[in-house]
Formats: sequence, C-alpha cells, structure tokens
Amino acid sequence: MNSSTTNTELSLSLYPDDEYNIRLVATGEDLPSEIITVTVPQVVSIDVQGPVMMPLDHSSSFSLTCTLTLAPEVNDTTVEMYWVGPDLIPFNSKTDGGVVLNTLEPTMILVNDSVVYTITLNFSSLQASQVGEYVCRALLNDNSSAVSVTSNYSVSVQVPTPVVTASVNTTGRIFESNDIQLLCFVTITPLDVDQIVNISWFGPNGLITMNDAKYSISTGIINSTNYESSLTFTASLSDNGTDYYCTASVGPASSVNGSELITPATATSNNINVIIEIVPLPAVSIDDVGIPVTGDSLQLVCTGTAPANVSSIATVSVQWLLNGTVFTNDTLEGVTVTNSGSMATLSFSSLNASTHERDDYTCVATLSIPDVPTTETASATNNLLTLTDPIVSIFSSQPVFAGQVYS
Repeated sequence: MNSSTTNTELSLSLYPDDEYNIRLVATGEDLPSEIITVTVPQVVSIDVQGPVMMPLDHSSSFSLTCTLTLAPEVNDTTVEMYWVGPDLIPFNSKTDGGVVLNTLEPTMILVNDSVVYTITLNFSSLQASQVGEYVCRALLNDNSSAVSVTSNYSVSVQVPTPVVTASVNTTGRIFESNDIQLLCFVTITPLDVDQIVNISWFGPNGLITMNDAKYSISTGIINSTNYESSLTFTASLSDNGTDYYCTASVGPASSVNGSELITPATATSNNINVIIEIVPLPAVSIDDVGIPVTGDSLQLVCTGTAPANVSSIATVSVQWLLNGTVFTNDTLEGVTVTNSGSMATLSFSSLNASTHERDDYTCVATLSIPDVPTTETASATNNLLTLTDPIVSIFSSQPVFAGQVYS
C-alpha cells in the first residue's frame, strides 16, 4: 500500500436476497465517486408443503411439512420451530386431537453443507372446522440477535357432493285439475360447523320461486343427513310432457375461522316428465221401453257408460232434466223418475199428449274419477210424440137387401 492509498472498512446490516447500490465518495480531493453493487445471499429460508385442496370425506389424512434451511455461515444459530393454527395457539402434542405434531422438536439433517430442519403437522381426519391459515414459525438466535421467520399455509376443503333424487308423489294416472306433488330427497355428509342446505326447483320456465302463484314449495329436515322438499301444483293440459327437476347445494352457513376456505357442493336430480291426461266424455244412450200410445204406459231409460280406457277407475252418474231443471216425481203429472247410478228411468203411467208430448227430455251423464276435481258431462235429448189408437168404421152407400151380394 502506498501513501496515496487509503483503506476504509464499512459494516452494514442488510436483508438477504436484496440488492443494494453503495456509492463511495472521496472527499477533500478532486476524485470521482464510485458505485458498488452488493447482493446479499440468502442464508435462511423457510417453506411449507401441503395439498392444494382436500375433499371433505372425514377419512382424509394429510400433512403439512415445514422446512427451514440455514446456510453454512449461520450454522451456529440456535433454532426453535413450532406450528400455530387459525386460533394462533401453538400445537404442542403428538397424540392429543385430530391435528398433531410428528415430533415435538424439529428434525435436523445436513444437506450440502446447509442445515435443514423440518417439523410436520399431521391431520388424521379432516374436518370443516379445521380450515384456515396455519403458520410455521422459526426463531433463530446467535447469542447476539434473534430473528423470526414464518411461512403460511391455508387449508381449504371441498364439501362432499350431495345425492339428489326426485320423484312423483301422486299415485296412479294424472288428469287435468289433479293436484300433483313432486318430491326432492337430498342426502348429505354432515359438516362439523353450522351448515346450510339450499334446495331449488326448476320447471318448464326455469327456476321456480316462492312468488310463483301456481306452485307451493315446502322444505324440511328429515334427520342430520337427509333433507326433503316438495313441489305441489294443479295440473293443466299445458303441463303435459314438461320436465321438472331439483338441485341441492351444501356449504357452511358462515365463514369458518375468519376465512372462506370451504367450497360448497351442488348436485342435480333426475328429470321428472309429467304426463297429464284429459278426463274423457261418457257415452249416453236413451231407449224406449214400450210404444208411446196415448193412454198406455211407457219408460224412457237413459244409460251412461265410461270409456274403456278409464272404465276401471271412473264412475258415471245419470239424471233426467226437463227444460234444464232436474226431473223429480213432482215435475210432470203421471211421471216418476228412478235414478240408479249409471242408469235413470222416466216412467209414464198413462201417456197424455197434451201433458207428455215434449221435445226437451234431456238425459245428462257425468263421469268422475276419484281424487280428480274435474268432471265431464255428456247429454242426449228425446222428443216424445204419442200415438192414438185408430177407430175403424164400416158403412154402406146404398140399401142392403137380404140375399144380395155386395162388394
């Protein structure tokens, strides 16, 4: 070193993995300054490894491993490592609870002149209540200073997909004006936090809301794993051939441990195709029993018959009307009415043209199907005309004499 050279020692405390520009300026002489770039190497690193997201099936087990790496120049440092949960309470047990440590003290190994410490947090049975941010913290002390380094990991879960099925609760065939009830059954895997199950119905026009006057929706809890919803409405012919289905979503009722790390699950039921049948018309027939001769008796018999496709479930009732009014025994003199289910009879004891000749004897048949509010009617009209017995007269236009032949 010559007299013109001056050595200066500079001590700085710098953070690792950062780049610094240091400018050196010589004072008292007309000398240029110089900028020196200094990069500080990383001597301490900490990292946590774990799964991205876990399915919540209550049998899942997984681990979070925290790794602390020290460069050779800090090997003389005393290290303390520990895990804390979302509640910020350190874990300190290998056996107590569903989340435990593999060891109470970190494990140390040498890797390429560096010292590596690890400590693992084991989840034996994943629960929804365990979601949140887990922090691995390391305290380093070299007897002159202490440094704390941390690494965070967020545990998130996916709610199991519910099982959703839909069915028709109305037995037998569905006719117009029938009340139809559709059922939606949902089976879930219960969470260990407050949960909410939302069931929605969809029809030919999309989402069905509680404000839709046509429909009535009721939802309830059967037990801890089963939920049920019903959709009730009155069938019309416009519903024929339409599809209905339900969906169910399951998730937490609110945030857990201050985070939104539980992903809800949604499932859709099978389609229900609604078939609506028209209530058919009955057949009506009127038969005369006897010949309508003045002074004679006569019966008009009306019979109602259900169509073959509903004959096993339908009933038909018949009644006589006169001038639009139900016929009774007091309606016309000398006429009685007998109703017997699908048959009704008008009995005339002695026909009288002035009283009984009418063209508005009407028979009405009504077809009914159990539990179906809609009925169908058909009618037939009889025009009653009476006949009069003929009078036979024999007479001659000329005198008659004995022994003569006349033609």
